[in-house]
Amino acid sequence: MEKLPLLIEIQCFGNVLFWAKLMNTRQVVFEQHEHFQKSGYRNRYQVLGANGLITLTIPVEGGRETKELTSEVKINNHFNWQKSQWRTLESCYNKSPFFFHYAQGLQEFFQKEYDRLWDFNTDAFYWVVKQLKMPVKTGFTENYHHSLEDGSFEDYRGKLKTSNRICFKNSGYYQVFNKGFQQNLSILDILFNLGPETSSYLIKQSTI
Repeated sequence: MEKLPLLIEIQCFGNVLFWAKLMNTRQVVFEQHEHFQKSGYRNRYQVLGANGLITLTIPVEGGRETKELTSEVKINNHFNWQKSQWRTLESCYNKSPFFFHYAQGLQEFFQKEYDRLWDFNTDAFYWVVKQLKMPVKTGFTENYHHSLEDGSFEDYRGKLKTSNRICFKNSGYYQVFNKGFQQNLSILDILFNLGPETSSYLIKQSTI
């Protein structure tokens, strides 16, 4: 049976559950007509450091109270967030097996000044797709529907939140700071630790 396209808000790199579901469908439609919400992974991603979980946040104009459409939200570049976040990624993963394999291409996202969060996220999405060598069909909503009753999509909007991260139990893999396996982190954690094996790992998680 053919899987329905996944309808979801744009993710900042995306976590394990997002990519596992996409491996299962190979089709995604990003919601571009929603108003920005402070919950979820629209401008946040989670990695693992020596002292545990780290949530990295891209600052946006208007902060947590912005009412812009997600596709129009502006990044607040008055903060030197790019330099700070890249240093964090280096500190967390420079001893991982594949950090330097991906570092050069990934670092460009932390050197180029982006105006809109949407542009950062879509560029990051296609970069990950390229690393995974993943055939995927991508679409974008033309308008907003509160509910979809025709069964044309698997509506996953608003379901991925940092507060329910550990509700999805992905199987364990090597992590640099292994003081107890951390579930459902950013795709970057898997890429740096598993490298080319990331796709096959995600396929094994994609029966959800």
